[in-house]
Amino acid sequence: MKNTQFHQTLFYKTDDGIHDKILEFFNVGINEHERCVFLTTQSDANNILEYLKENHNPSTVIKLFSYFNLPDPVLHSSLFEEKMEKIRKIILNPSFEGRIAFNVLGDMSRFSQKVISEITEIENFLDSLANEKIKLFCTFKTGIENESFTKMMKMAMSTHDHAIFENDDGSFSQVILK
Repeated sequence: MKNTQFHQTLFYKTDDGIHDKILEFFNVGINEHERCVFLTTQSDANNILEYLKENHNPSTVIKLFSYFNLPDPVLHSSLFEEKMEKIRKIILNPSFEGRIAFNVLGDMSRFSQKVISEITEIENFLDSLANEKIKLFCTFKTGIENESFTKMMKMAMSTHDHAIFENDDGSFSQVILK
């Protein structure tokens, strides 16, 4: 089992702690002068940017931090696929160096088999990129336990090297996966 933390995942129950974990990931990157990219379907990218600028040299943050808003993969699957294809060409390639956080999926119990298959393909691709130069942080809202939840959990556990779980009390636990 390797202890790399190149491709981490966060399983969260509430939105309270997710941004703290994403910010931790980006704070390390900013401190190490790494490029940081946030991919999100939420309207939270500006909040992350403002927090980083408050806690680091704003000009450094502006140089290092960028974000892409993505369409919801369930509600607008073809638009999501189009945007992901563009992002693959821009940053999801071996020439990119830095940190990428994904907050694009929402409640993982809502996905159809087709969407799970597409997400699995993306996660396998991302896992193939993860190394010392490219560090990835993916988030999954757990939702209710059903067949989709179980399949997404198995996929995520097989494609990430670390998992962070939100506990019922709001604290987090970490597990090395591979």
